[in-house]
Amino acid sequence: QIDFHHFHNRTGPYANQPAMYPPNLLGSMAWHGMGRGKTLSSLWEARHLLNELRRAGVMTPRFMVVCPNSAVHTWKKECMAECPDLVNVMLVYPYSQLHNAIKALKYYDLRMIIFDESQAMKSSTTNRIQTVAEFLHQVGSTGFMFKGGRVILATGTPLPNHAAELYTSWAICGSPNPVERAGRLRDKKRIEEWTQTFAKQDVKVWETKKHLPKAQRGRGMAVKYFGVDNMDMLQKLLVPFVHFRGGAGDVPKPHEIEVDLGLADDVLLKNADIEKPEAYMAVVEKLARAKTPHMLNWVKDFMANYP
Repeated sequence: QIDFHHFHNRTGPYANQPAMYPPNLLGSMAWHGMGRGKTLSSLWEARHLLNELRRAGVMTPRFMVVCPNSAVHTWKKECMAECPDLVNVMLVYPYSQLHNAIKALKYYDLRMIIFDESQAMKSSTTNRIQTVAEFLHQVGSTGFMFKGGRVILATGTPLPNHAAELYTSWAICGSPNPVERAGRLRDKKRIEEWTQTFAKQDVKVWETKKHLPKAQRGRGMAVKYFGVDNMDMLQKLLVPFVHFRGGAGDVPKPHEIEVDLGLADDVLLKNADIEKPEAYMAVVEKLARAKTPHMLNWVKDFMANYP
């Protein structure tokens, strides 16, 4: 998390390396595996940027989180628990309601956008991407014009199928301003060139109208993209904005935590009903799967039901 802070702000080991880490990029991708703290890192970066803007004289800067509908509650809960000072300056919209977020731009001084689970924007030809493009265009051309603003893409799986799915991430993070980002997302020619350059191709050709004489038959063709091609070139484009943390080597190894209930085996089993074991075993399994910080609540639930 500290390393991502340095990466995103071009400080520490990433300072004074403009050739590899240009300071004028407006976005970063937190390509971090599950459990690496992407949500908290993003909230910290929002706090850092908003504090810097306030010191520079910006009166009421805000930030927006765009996420899957299922994650809206999680963001609000995490913000309340870990960064309560940000609750009143955070706007949260699901991807499905991004068109409504456009309407809010005239009322708020938006200076940071966090796209959570950004793999939801992997396909550059969907209606969702067109809505994202319109949103970014409005961010850069109305209201406070996102002056000094930043973007974070948070994801654990940005490349599930092929390299073409990284185009939207490059367009959003690698552009100098929101209007340019919107233009790149709408640029069909550039999208096609990216796909043909960085994704491998499997070309299928077949004959059509086989019932006709051979001279009158036609040809059908389909191209399926997969994997990554021209890796060295792609890496040079990704290095400036992608912060990767995915392997097990960069985090402490998991370890078991024993929970001593102070109960002998016969006490644990005396309430077991061999005719109706489902409810009892469900609670036992619930306890076995307990994780900090929820562990105490699970133990209390167990003790309340099976004293």
